[in-house]
Amino acid sequence: MSDTHADRREPFAPDAPLDLGRAGDTLLDGARGMSSGRAARTLTPGAHGPFMQTLVALRAGVRLGEHVSNGPATIQLLRGAATLNSEEG
Repeated sequence: MSDTHADRREPFAPDAPLDLGRAGDTLLDGARGMSSGRAARTLTPGAHGPFMQTLVALRAGVRLGEHVSNGPATIQLLRGAATLNSEEG
């Protein structure tokens, strides 16, 4: 693992309910140690599931730049505040 990006991992398919608060805290601890100020973990109901879910943690003041998402997306903010900009097209 570098201090910029975490090692790539396979999507995480829990066999029991996931405590999002605890998982978010763990990711935020990781984000604090990254020079990018962010960390993420892909969650999915199974490999190549129809709806991929990604848990993302950002240090205060860090921006997640524009990126392409193939398919639907939802956002659930667990803590803090966020601004989302979206452009149709």
